Amino acid sequence: MISKSKYYGAVFNFVVFDLKATLSKLVKIHFEGSKEVIN
Repeated sequence: MISKSKYYGAVFNFVVFDLKATLSKLVKIHFEGSKEVIN
């Protein structure tokens, strides 16, 4: 049986990783969009 702290740690890491990936995508889209507006 996995200890609860390990389980929550894994879930937390996964959520943080997922959020980082989503944020980097949004930032990329935002900057690419603003480049097009400037040019």
